[in-house]
Amino acid sequence: MGSARMFLVSCAAIVAAAMAGFGLHWLLPTAALAAANGIISAVVGLIASLLSIVLGLLVWTSYGQFTAQQAQLQTIATTAIQFDFDLMAYGPEAAPARALLREQVVHVHGRFWNGKEYGLLRPEAYGDLRDDADAMIAALGRLRPANEEQRGRLTDAQSNYGTFVETQATMIRNLANRVPMLLLLVVLAWCCLLFLGYGLLAPFSALAAVAAILGATAVATAILLILELTDPYSGLFRMPDAGFKTLINTLSATAKSKSASAA
Repeated sequence: MGSARMFLVSCAAIVAAAMAGFGLHWLLPTAALAAANGIISAVVGLIASLLSIVLGLLVWTSYGQFTAQQAQLQTIATTAIQFDFDLMAYGPEAAPARALLREQVVHVHGRFWNGKEYGLLRPEAYGDLRDDADAMIAALGRLRPANEEQRGRLTDAQSNYGTFVETQATMIRNLANRVPMLLLLVVLAWCCLLFLGYGLLAPFSALAAVAAILGATAVATAILLILELTDPYSGLFRMPDAGFKTLINTLSATAKSKSASAA
């Protein structure tokens, strides 16, 4: 279920629960409601406490995943630049590996910002990444260091590329492990029970209905935030890709300037 649809379903379900509570308040005898007022208030307070804790934790966890993706993208960019610098310092023999790096950085952009086209969340999600890693390992394996400096540069390049690949694998794994839908449905059920209790405790009025609708919208918005923040490459909170495009342009410009200098 998409985030927008889940938002609408949540909002409608919570409002319906509140209206059901208003209906029960009108149907049930006043004496019965008065006798049960204490237990209803206690249960409503308990559910409200549980809901505030769980929703707060889920929003915070989702935001943490969003910021973790940002940090990991920075790690990818940093290691790519360091890797390119090591190969440039190695010498002209590393030019094919540098060209391959530029291709793979473009693949990274497509892999995350166009995840549906790349099948990011399918079981074979690591296949494209594995193909890239195999190609780069083969390219680095063809290098034959002639001195100690080249051996050091090659070792550093291999280490940086390992981080480059491992970070992507971690990002793919985290994106695949979104908030379980069952957990959100349980939270939604709590919300419905809470607003049902609110309706039982108050008689229906236009102001009470507006308050219920506003409260339902607020809770549904929290559920929307949870879903959107755990999917940072699409939707309302789309991760900006300007920095990554700058990285691609920087690597391309470095290669062009190096070629011009060599000529």
